[in-house]
Amino acid sequence: MQAKRVENLDSLGVLKVYTGQGFASPGMGMDVLAQYEEVRKLYRTAREITGIDIERLCREGSPEQQRNTRNQQAMVYLNIAALVLRTEGLLFDRNEIWRCPEFEETRDQRKTVYLGFSLGEILALLAAKRFSFVDGLKIIKTRSELMAREGKGALASVLGGKEKEVVKAIHDKMGVYWAISKSDDNTSIGGDTRELLLSFCEELRAQGKIRKIIPTDGTSAAFHTPLFEQEGYELREYLRTQSGMFRPSDGVVISNLDARPYPGSVEDTINTMSGQIHQTALFRYSVKSVEERIEEVQVIGPGAEIMAKIVKANIPGMPVTTIETAASLNSYWDGKMRRLPSLSQH
Repeated sequence: MQAKRVENLDSLGVLKVYTGQGFASPGMGMDVLAQYEEVRKLYRTAREITGIDIERLCREGSPEQQRNTRNQQAMVYLNIAALVLRTEGLLFDRNEIWRCPEFEETRDQRKTVYLGFSLGEILALLAAKRFSFVDGLKIIKTRSELMAREGKGALASVLGGKEKEVVKAIHDKMGVYWAISKSDDNTSIGGDTRELLLSFCEELRAQGKIRKIIPTDGTSAAFHTPLFEQEGYELREYLRTQSGMFRPSDGVVISNLDARPYPGSVEDTINTMSGQIHQTALFRYSVKSVEERIEEVQVIGPGAEIMAKIVKANIPGMPVTTIETAASLNSYWDGKMRRLPSLSQH
């Protein structure tokens, strides 16, 4: 498979990549929460909508609680949404989203392309103002509840082998699936059971097709595989009942489903969002589709340093900035010799 270049970018721009599930860590986002009052408001709203005390989970949650799909998707969404607010100069109300007027004077005028890794795609759509913060929370609540169902297989990452050879072997094996394309030598594989999956991975290693196996314990099931086809269908039906939430996009958002810009129509957007749950996430090809149209990458969210390495593997030599903590957020703006407008900073 080859990446198809995105053509509708008329000048060099910046690619903003949002991380996803599997990158959560204890205490994440608490420094940003402590620094900004408007972020504290987001946490209060999130608790009301999801019924989850996300601040407590981030501070005190056990590893088991933090790995729980329902909890982790809410944690990651809220953590990245806070960074979206600060990096994009956005203001969130319950059902509205707009840019802070003062921010327009210092806003990066380059074309912005948004891309998310799995769950991060919801944040990419939020950053592009496709729906409100609260509507995004409702999507995450429904999506995570569907994906938290038990008995849905397992995931593992295999490193050190050519993707083409790994995918060919997958196609020849029943009960094993190509889940995520990260880079040419980093592929996520799903399996009907953990035992079947790890046995298959060991076969690949014995054949010299891969060097390393990493069971993906940060996620609880074989997401992005046909095992979640029913959940994808149910998410699509839910989104159809909420079709009024969608707004015109304020920027180009690349889909993991087909490595193309998100469609403009609401129905096609819904099909793309729901299809991502049970089809291969083509992250590698999404990154490479804009390689010739960008001059910088910003990786935003928990695990940004890890994700930056994946991005660099796909587009070597591209400048990459990571934004994950309050310190890195402040350093980012200091380095640009600009700052966000004062929005109740404490």
